[in-house]
Amino acid sequence: MWLDAGFADADAAAELGAQLAPHTARIVPVFASESLRSAAALDACLDRFGSAGAVLSLDRRDGQRLDPAGCWDAVARWPQRVIVMTLERVGSGAGPDLQTMAELHRQAPATALIGAGGVRSAADLARASEAGASAWLVASALHDLQLPRAPR
Repeated sequence: MWLDAGFADADAAAELGAQLAPHTARIVPVFASESLRSAAALDACLDRFGSAGAVLSLDRRDGQRLDPAGCWDAVARWPQRVIVMTLERVGSGAGPDLQTMAELHRQAPATALIGAGGVRSAADLARASEAGASAWLVASALHDLQLPRAPR
């Protein structure tokens, strides 16, 4: 289970993980660029949880990076999975931010990029895949029954 709880550093994630025992091993902490306190905190998170054991969320709102730790520009330090979160599009039905996705895919083609925000339809998901998304987090499109059911 991926858990995004606004962790400021690795200690905060480890502390919450310990409170969730015996399920700690099943939890993958998500470290959000808007919450990490510094570049050193990002490095400590990856040192403690590993590139495969953590997820980084690159957060932005209204075109502005929410990033006190400099995560957006630290491509070489990104873990294997990175969420590309466009906060103003979450629940908006405004469509996914494909330009940002394509730009980040060019910078880190081997990274699994997971988009978040704006998906309205299966066509949006197809365009997101073409832009370089490995997956997309969806909620509103599911609740609104805008995505087709998988064949049985």
